[in-house]
Amino acid sequence: MKYRKLHALLFLFILSNTLFGQTKSIGLPEIRNYTRSEYKGGTQNWAIDQDKNGNLYFANNNGLFQFDGITWTKYFLPVIPDVRCLKIDPSGNIFVGGYDEFGYFKANENGELKYHSISKLIKRMPNEKIDNIWKIHLHNNEVYFQSFKKTYIFKNNALKTLNAPNRFQFSFQINGELYFQDVKLGILKYKNGKLYPQKETMSLGNTEIWGIFDMPEKKLLIATLDNGLFLYDNQKLTPWNTDANVFIKKNSCLGGAEIKDNHIVFNTILNGIIICDKNGKIIQHINQKKDFKTTLYFPHLLTKIVIFG
Repeated sequence: MKYRKLHALLFLFILSNTLFGQTKSIGLPEIRNYTRSEYKGGTQNWAIDQDKNGNLYFANNNGLFQFDGITWTKYFLPVIPDVRCLKIDPSGNIFVGGYDEFGYFKANENGELKYHSISKLIKRMPNEKIDNIWKIHLHNNEVYFQSFKKTYIFKNNALKTLNAPNRFQFSFQINGELYFQDVKLGILKYKNGKLYPQKETMSLGNTEIWGIFDMPEKKLLIATLDNGLFLYDNQKLTPWNTDANVFIKKNSCLGGAEIKDNHIVFNTILNGIIICDKNGKIIQHINQKKDFKTTLYFPHLLTKIVIFG
């Protein structure tokens, strides 16, 4: 994992569904930059999710942050406050993971969020650590907490584990399927409790995969940190020879998100974000020079573009 120091925080709020329904090359979305003095948290946000009431939640270096559009509220994990991932299930449980800890926040009868540890169910040797939990997935009525060494699977107040063949990097959920990156074997598909290496992906084991996206004809688009974008069709891995790939290879990629009308947002390290269609044509480029003059820096990982109605 490569870490980069960040000096400020950008929450990228796209304030209109219509905007991305009519993604365009001119005109810019309204962007509000919340400074640390406003939200009083750490410089890095690792994940974003939204509940059914419209509240936004951020996995932040200094805890779980809730934003209702006016007020920021901070919640902590036991011992170490750092939250690296979050996922909200349909019932409103806010699953979170950090270093040596994972569990969920749930509202009590007064509407206050209270933390419930799941990691306490693990039988550990003295001084044994869980490591960071990097990704959470809701899959087949189970909750998956992925660390580098293991994935912990929670259901009915019980845990089981899925061990990494060598070492997991990240994991992704695409069309109801789970995929894991192993640092030696490449991409692994999870099915019925087992991991199946995907043909021709071993070459991706030594690079960081930060995003996997659904593509037409049952293909996958794979976004790597330093080696660009690749198309995968279950048999063959090929570079995605498009304008988007040229841009990503020059500026490095930290993942992104799919948005309306078959478009993808890619977050880069060096030059803001781009929006492209699934033919790889760049529709829009947004960076700190093009949006507004206030100095800003993008989050370590743009997990989701948050769209308000």
